[in-house]
Amino acid sequence: MKKLSKENRRRLAALMLLAFLVVSACTLGEVLLMQVNEDNTATSFSMDTAWAKTYTEDARLYNDKTATAWQVTENARLATHEAEMQTYDAQLKALSQTAAAPKPPRITGISFPSEIPGNKSTIIGLLYFEDADGDINYVEYDVISATDFGGGTDNAPKLDSGSWENGAIKIYLWCEGQQTVTLQATIVDYAGNRSNAMDFTFACK
Repeated sequence: MKKLSKENRRRLAALMLLAFLVVSACTLGEVLLMQVNEDNTATSFSMDTAWAKTYTEDARLYNDKTATAWQVTENARLATHEAEMQTYDAQLKALSQTAAAPKPPRITGISFPSEIPGNKSTIIGLLYFEDADGDINYVEYDVISATDFGGGTDNAPKLDSGSWENGAIKIYLWCEGQQTVTLQATIVDYAGNRSNAMDFTFACK
């Protein structure tokens, strides 16, 4: 084999060194490029992560504010509803008590002869009344003044006309001997309520 001259060997060595430098430069360029890509990727990931955290936090704050506002509105609505129900209950209770409270009857007038026979004959008169509940139980006849009054045949009310809310009850009375009698009539209903008292006077002849 023919040996290279000294000059050619120097050239060959220079070419090999140049080739080595080119390869090394390419390799280093690739390494730097990969690093740049990795840095860009890391930066992008970091930015994405930060944005995601910011978005998530903003969304959480928005949701919290929305939930708080809704709760305040709901609490106000419930408070208003509760107040309305309390008012309604109070009105209903008042109406119930008013409706349930029995009202006493009222005597509006008495029609009885001013004179009756003193021979124990039963005489019929009329007691006029009003009673919103229509629950008259009996009628009391108390003696205010008399010498020896006879009495009544029955205290149980017997309706003569009208209705038990507004009508007239029959009065059955008799006396013995000559005297002047004053009686006081009072109606009592089934709830125990007593009407106004009304006096009436008649003479026994």
